[in-house]
Amino acid sequence: MIKISDYETSHEQNALTDKTLYGEFHRIQLTINYYNEMKKQMGFLLFFLFTFYSQAQTIEDWIVDNEKNPVEKIYIHTDAENYFTGDTVWFKVYLTDSNSGRLIPSAENVYVSFLDQSGKSAMQLILLSLNGQASGSFVITDKLKPGNYLLQAYTNYLLNFNPKAHFYKQISVSRISGFSQNTAVNTRTGNMVADVAFLPEGGILLENTTNLVAFKAINKLGLGVNAKGTVKDEKGTVVASFSTDYKGMGLFFLTPETGKTYSAAIEGFPSFRYKFEPTKAGAKIQLVNHTSKEVIVNVAVNTEELSDEVFYIANMYRGEVLFYQAFKMDGVNKYSSLITVH
Repeated sequence: MIKISDYETSHEQNALTDKTLYGEFHRIQLTINYYNEMKKQMGFLLFFLFTFYSQAQTIEDWIVDNEKNPVEKIYIHTDAENYFTGDTVWFKVYLTDSNSGRLIPSAENVYVSFLDQSGKSAMQLILLSLNGQASGSFVITDKLKPGNYLLQAYTNYLLNFNPKAHFYKQISVSRISGFSQNTAVNTRTGNMVADVAFLPEGGILLENTTNLVAFKAINKLGLGVNAKGTVKDEKGTVVASFSTDYKGMGLFFLTPETGKTYSAAIEGFPSFRYKFEPTKAGAKIQLVNHTSKEVIVNVAVNTEELSDEVFYIANMYRGEVLFYQAFKMDGVNKYSSLITVH
């Protein structure tokens, strides 16, 4: 249990799974937004779950490595996420101080690249950031092949760090022509589903475990739209149904069984198929409950092989590790320990 006292809280989850020098690193970004009445500022807390490959690495090594965060942080807001040939990608750059969250007031060059699937730059711009902001655009010419591209942004300062410190955003490009293009441009602001993303809590889908799965359906402009669909196993049996609740977002539960495969389909979007890839042996953090005063999380595993492993749960805030705690699993899908944050 993790208690957040004296704050008004809400949460948002954006989960990733990574491998580091130290071990299998399952990360859930449990963002607890709070307002401090005394300091008149907003903030968030970030929780990590990991274990080490060997005894040579320690929690202290991990803290030293992960507190070496760059001071600068880049974010780019685009007018859409899906484009057609001939469209213009309009975007705005925000350059902030990663510790304070405030815009950087100085003048600085920002390099923005449009990368293809091989990692080569198809287009590049150099923008001048003034007071932490800059605007730019890319024209999607007919020379670009249809597919997925990455919008990358960095500064000279960020080149001193791992490329993971750069900003990345996926952009989709489609090619249509003539009457079809005019029709698509006129209707893509409507309610047609263009893409659906599935985000299992904790970053992974554990086999033989009940998993909470978030999803978001968007149209061609990247705006949330209403959608509903089903998850079926390899025999075509419906094992879960889902529908959006708010601005294209929703939740459902899925319990994958060993030896079975699962895919999602969307009503009115016959070409869409999403295949889930459950993890046979792993661990992750799950949100159990939250109120205006506290947040409770659970650590779940789906194999006895991890019962003897020493795990660490750690909390970071603005690049600083506030606390950590070591623990061992009591068994499959069991962990009960009290961690209090004031």
